[in-house]
Amino acid sequence: MPTDETRDGEAFVTAEAVNAYADALESTAEPAPEPEPVDLDAGEAAATPADAAATAGVSATDASGSGDETVPYRGVRRTIGKQMERSKYTAPHVTHHDTAEVDALVEARAELKPKAEASDVKLTYMPFVMKAIVAGLKEYPYLNSELREDDEEIVLKGEYNLGIAVATDAGLMVPVVEDVDEKGLFELADEVNDLAARARERKLKPDEMNGGTFSITNFGAIGGEYATPIINYPETAILGLGAIEDTQRIMVVGDVTTGTEVLVIGAGPGGYVAAIRAAQEGLDTTLVEKDAYGGACLNRGCIPSKALITGSGLAHEAGNAEFMGVHADPAVDMGKMVEWKDGVVDRLTGGVEKLCKANGVNLIEGTASFVGEDTVRVAHGGDGQGSETLSFEHAIVSTGSRPIQIPGFEFAEDHVWSSADALDADTVPDRLGIVGGGYIGMELATTYAKLGADVTVVEMLDDILDPYEDDVKRVVRERAAELGVEFQFGEGASEWAEAPDGGYLLHTETEDGEESTYGVDKILVAVGRQPVTDGLDLENAGIETDDRGFIETDDRTRTAVEHIHAVGDVAGDPMLAHAASNEGIVAAEVIAGEPAALDRQAVPAAVFTDPEIGTVGMTEAEAEDAGFDPVVGEMPFNASGRAMTTGHTEGFARIVADEETGFVLGGQIVGPEASELIAEVALAIEMGATLEDVAATVHTHPTLAEAVMEAAENARGQAIHTLNR
Repeated sequence: MPTDETRDGEAFVTAEAVNAYADALESTAEPAPEPEPVDLDAGEAAATPADAAATAGVSATDASGSGDETVPYRGVRRTIGKQMERSKYTAPHVTHHDTAEVDALVEARAELKPKAEASDVKLTYMPFVMKAIVAGLKEYPYLNSELREDDEEIVLKGEYNLGIAVATDAGLMVPVVEDVDEKGLFELADEVNDLAARARERKLKPDEMNGGTFSITNFGAIGGEYATPIINYPETAILGLGAIEDTQRIMVVGDVTTGTEVLVIGAGPGGYVAAIRAAQEGLDTTLVEKDAYGGACLNRGCIPSKALITGSGLAHEAGNAEFMGVHADPAVDMGKMVEWKDGVVDRLTGGVEKLCKANGVNLIEGTASFVGEDTVRVAHGGDGQGSETLSFEHAIVSTGSRPIQIPGFEFAEDHVWSSADALDADTVPDRLGIVGGGYIGMELATTYAKLGADVTVVEMLDDILDPYEDDVKRVVRERAAELGVEFQFGEGASEWAEAPDGGYLLHTETEDGEESTYGVDKILVAVGRQPVTDGLDLENAGIETDDRGFIETDDRTRTAVEHIHAVGDVAGDPMLAHAASNEGIVAAEVIAGEPAALDRQAVPAAVFTDPEIGTVGMTEAEAEDAGFDPVVGEMPFNASGRAMTTGHTEGFARIVADEETGFVLGGQIVGPEASELIAEVALAIEMGATLEDVAATVHTHPTLAEAVMEAAENARGQAIHTLNR
């Protein structure tokens, strides 16, 4: 990493002798309880002035007058040479040359440099490189190993001790920085600079040259770009650093056009699933994503929200279990919880990318827009990155949705949150105002109430969770009130203002013009989501959207342009991740010529409040409207043995069926694990099961699932563990 700084204060030359000097010490240094500084001029006895000069790292002029200089090959130089020869013929050398874009590194160093100077630390690029190397060694442990020829072993080292080559007048020395993974950037900078300075002053101690597990050579300090460094035996790998140079990216005007059979735009639950299935069908498939694999669901919605719901619920449970004999006062480290949440997200999104690649999907990062009905242009992110044109035979649009903003409450304001902002907050506000009592608002209301915030929900309608049934909503609303959530119904957010106490004032207004004000520290706007179609230039492909911005499709996911499909939130209700995945599979199979269509009988939905809600199919009222004569059965969780053992007995399991045939038409569950339990009712509807089928299926005892069985029995007037209607 050559710069003026690295030349003046950093290690910068080849490191082929990472253990050579240790070998030399064995023949020149006497053991002592406390190692003394090493005289780097020590070597074989100098028999002539030329010998003495060579030992000191200088040359002598040939007395013949030819102008040649003679430097005897002995001392440190000969030891280095022999060690290099041994390494070359013992460890197989495979050299990989690469160029890295280091703009972020340069910016990070520039940002930290003033703080380093204030702490009297000379911050070069080397500490950053060292930390990056450790991250790489952890992923590829065989590069951090030691070759033991005599024992025929390769030892994977558990520590990360990096040798940094330093040029001295007497030759190359490689002091070792130990435990790099446990040290910060400033500490590493101080240690590297100190070791380099003492190496040049010939004041290193023997133990400061031993114990390296990996070495770094910086040939870039003399202007080099590529070289083949020799591994320092008995290590098994070495890194050679070239120069940092300013380069100019050239964008080709008139980009190259490539083709694909299936183009998928958007890598959310609908898009990546469609891409994988299309590739599995043997189609050449290209997936374009502008942000992160997994879409809003994996990155800013389903997964991160459930992680925080689980974390907050665990803390609340632990602090409120006195009735079980458990007494605790848990402390919540919000920053750590968010870090854990982010780890879950990273693992899943990384898994999506790997699955796509493993199935042969071509991945492109960028923003796609239609040029025509069989062509898109993909603009790559970043200045000077350019664009490319893709022609396609079939396309699947899966660009998802985003949170709706309301006038005067722009998410750019630090105190105005979208749902994504609420999931990334590393502190809990004392007072949280939530605009909107739908499923997103209510999930986050219960989450933040459990984390200790005073939560106020402002909802224009007269109740939460429209359009769920009243008795389902009541269970959730009453539980939220127990957690301290306050509700203000019939009010809409009108504006906000700064408050004298340093917080903010949330102003609301009813339809009659009555105004109210609530003190808050953060305002979460959760009034719904809207499709992401801007920037797609759909009109160039001949596609129009409806008055809400959604793309209309048929039961085979086709748009008005038959070879272009749309799936997921961008295609409208039900705007659920699992529905998007199902639609993505159908789209891919239709393109592949399979007899696929959206013939699903019912799509389940869940709300992860406390308690949870799970619904599928028809309610009793909907069944009547559809011409059925419905029969309904219920099982309250306060009569469930398993529910009692969890301490959560709120709610019920309800099943709706046709009285004449017994066919299951729908189900509504509100209570513990409702999101899991509803799958049984969904399966019953899809397969055309009857109440008798569900009731006659033996369920494990004691489980919450028995409540579904009992509800089916109750509908038949044969329940055992609850009173029949």
